[in-house]
Amino acid sequence: MHRYLLSSALAVALCANPLSAQSNVLMVVIDDLGPDYLACYQQNANPPSTPTIDQLASSGLRFAQAYADPVCTPTRVCLATGRHAFRSGVVVTCNPGDPGLRDEEVTLPEALSTSGYARALVGKWHMGDRHGGVTPNVHGWPHFAGTLYGNIPNHYLWTKTSDGVDSLVTTYSTTAEVDEALNWIGQQTAPWVLVLNCNAPHTPLQAPPAQLHLQDLTGLSPTTQPVPFYKAMIEAFDSELGRLLTGLGSARASTNVIVIGDNGTPGAVAMAPLTRAKGSLYQGGVQVPLIVNGPAVVQGGRVVTVPVHAVDLFPTVLELCSVSPSSLPVALDGRSLMPLMQNQARPAQPVYAETIGTGFGSGYQVREGDYKLIRFTDDVAMLPHEELYNVRLDPTETTDLLLAGPADPNAAAAYQQLRTEMWRLRSQGVILAYSADCPSSVGVVRLKSYAPPTLGSAHHMRVLSPGVGSNATIFPAMVMLGVSGSSWLGAALPARLDSLGMPGCMLNASPDFPIYIGTTDTLFWIWVPNDLAFLGQSFYSQAAVADPAANPAGLATSAGYQFTLGQ
Repeated sequence: MHRYLLSSALAVALCANPLSAQSNVLMVVIDDLGPDYLACYQQNANPPSTPTIDQLASSGLRFAQAYADPVCTPTRVCLATGRHAFRSGVVVTCNPGDPGLRDEEVTLPEALSTSGYARALVGKWHMGDRHGGVTPNVHGWPHFAGTLYGNIPNHYLWTKTSDGVDSLVTTYSTTAEVDEALNWIGQQTAPWVLVLNCNAPHTPLQAPPAQLHLQDLTGLSPTTQPVPFYKAMIEAFDSELGRLLTGLGSARASTNVIVIGDNGTPGAVAMAPLTRAKGSLYQGGVQVPLIVNGPAVVQGGRVVTVPVHAVDLFPTVLELCSVSPSSLPVALDGRSLMPLMQNQARPAQPVYAETIGTGFGSGYQVREGDYKLIRFTDDVAMLPHEELYNVRLDPTETTDLLLAGPADPNAAAAYQQLRTEMWRLRSQGVILAYSADCPSSVGVVRLKSYAPPTLGSAHHMRVLSPGVGSNATIFPAMVMLGVSGSSWLGAALPARLDSLGMPGCMLNASPDFPIYIGTTDTLFWIWVPNDLAFLGQSFYSQAAVADPAANPAGLATSAGYQFTLGQ
């Protein structure tokens, strides 16, 4: 309902900052490029040639610990709104037909609508098509020319949508996008903000025009040898970015340039040791390149090691355009990078990322200082659990500090601090598994939950039938719920059940009362009271199946599950 009606809240947003008032902003988003393929980040022994990006970094500001979400759409929502993607419900990659970004969200061009700045978005949108071809325009961009959806099928044959009108383009995508950007910039008579979302080097991996890269692709196929093609597309992007910056002419001196990746490098081309790449909550999926260059940067050539996030660029651009983020009718998650750009201290702020169903495990992560907590919430291949890393000492995340390993005197305090931050940021119900599943005669017993437990809702669960495919077997099942996962009747939990004829099985939760008696693979639910007194409270559960062939007692148990109620 607020489209183009932010009026009074934004009309008072101008403030006195002569430098910003005279500066343009060019924000360039690279699709599927992690820092491991840029020479200025020194993570790859044989990086592609990127002199334009290297020069921006050497004379500007390079952020060594920049984060984003591990897939495209959520990061673009962060950039568009200054808020984490879960706040608008867009936490997965949008497909054609997905509504995507809500109309109620205040977007960057809307926040700039009273600033006097001309505004345009060129390139990839990929935040839904709620309003068809004019969706980016409805969301505040006076001019949009690019692609509505994810990867284009062919970088030499693709559909461009220009303010709702489609046309077929046969020019290499990066070249065409830079052509569009230069054409729009050349028409402006006022300061401007241009967001350029290039489609490359996202798949399909294709050889760019020969004059744009240095790779020898003779006789190679991107199917079997993807790395040279990926490098060629990065070099082509760098060449075209150089052409764009040169094309600014005298305006280059008054243009602040921001270059950022939308997620980590894709797994097909990811380099060791960061092979847990795009789509993952590990460093290879969420760390991105971020470089800022222009008149707002004080003492260029610096490297910033403070962790920052893509969500911070929204308030940063507002400040560069003399608009106060505090004037907006919504609270932002991001905080401006201007203090860091001006070589001033900025208080530490946790960085957050989230993913759902990418194959690396659904969940979210928070990093603050040296430590990073990953919470995996649901995945076919793993139980819901948490992992803690000191990413300064262990950047490849090989030592989970929540497991037995080298002592870290600060790990326990960091863990509690990060868990508190997760809850502060997002008071979502949590399910965590602990101890271990116990084998039946055909496979392990596992309790399945379909969503985090939420106040005032039905919480659905089932006991999965042990075994796989045709080997899956239906057993009688029972699920108990308790108030403790640490003790029962004075005995410590988890407790071994070997003496009861159940070798390898554990009692993991206090069996205070049953919540289900039936068979495996039957959906059941319990009602969560709509009472704030229960918010943040934890309960404990465990499933058991009757399987005469499992052991002398004829019973097998699941791991324990801690359910923390959210809202």
